[in-house]
Amino acid sequence: MGLVARMEAAPQAKPKTVRNPTDYLAVAEAEAAESLRLGSPTEKLLAATLKSMPEMVMRKFHNLRGAGQVPHRFYEVTGTSRERIVRLSEDLRAVAASEQTVSLRDELDARWSIVETSFAAGVGRSLIEEGVRSTRTPYESWTGWGADPWRG
Repeated sequence: MGLVARMEAAPQAKPKTVRNPTDYLAVAEAEAAESLRLGSPTEKLLAATLKSMPEMVMRKFHNLRGAGQVPHRFYEVTGTSRERIVRLSEDLRAVAASEQTVSLRDELDARWSIVETSFAAGVGRSLIEEGVRSTRTPYESWTGWGADPWRG
């Protein structure tokens, strides 16, 4: 239900993303109001979540862009779609049971807020990853003029 609540406040994908009506975010958008009214996910949203999580999110979670898979895995997904099993690692269980859970939740929320803000502002991935590169000196940026006359 966290995603459904977040959808009201911020976009969950780039504005120009073309979605098939069966894509998870399309289903979530269509079912959001009813799910919030009920206080729990609709059957359609629950079915889409059960299909999407193992096929997309959970398979990609341990991948880092440009670096491949992380050496440490937090869970393992096994079985077929009808009998799928998610086995949590002992390390993940330890983190979940520790006092760090609140900090971790706040950190994840902050990071996702950055993603949502970039979607809303239309900021591309390269700007977030690399930042702004300027060939102008601080003086040029501040004044809008050429080279700093005091530096010669």
